[in-house]
Amino acid sequence: MQLTNFRIVENRWNIEISALDKVWNLHDAYYLGLRHSFAHDANGFITGNQVELSWQVDPARYAASGFSLVFSEVDLFEVTPRDEEMPIGEDTCLSSVAEIPASEVTSEWKAQGFLAVFNPGGTLPDADEYHLYFVFRSGQTVRIGCQTAEFVAAA
Repeated sequence: MQLTNFRIVENRWNIEISALDKVWNLHDAYYLGLRHSFAHDANGFITGNQVELSWQVDPARYAASGFSLVFSEVDLFEVTPRDEEMPIGEDTCLSSVAEIPASEVTSEWKAQGFLAVFNPGGTLPDADEYHLYFVFRSGQTVRIGCQTAEFVAAA
């Protein structure tokens, strides 16, 4: 995966990204949701796909009303269920985001209570062979593998 115009900020909790010369705190941003879409050629054949995760932020702090992370040519898109005992509002709050090796099996992480942990300069075997893994306070996770990921600021 190539992060075209942003990067994950190296910190203990892994909830910040750097884009447009600013650090964007994903924990304090309000998660709006996701969209999965397909591109078609003139004959109606699918030529690609995208997943977009969107957040709303305080425009006074960031000079934008929100932003999206747009993942193109997606080859893995996985969403796990939320913890039904958690308040629904926890679905809008991110706990962590991490770059994980594409080969990493995360299905047991949730059961064992692990958070995704960013490992700068660590175990990723090849920069092209990783996924982004988002963990929400409700326990829901989103894992995406793709060719490129782009930060897009809202007006």
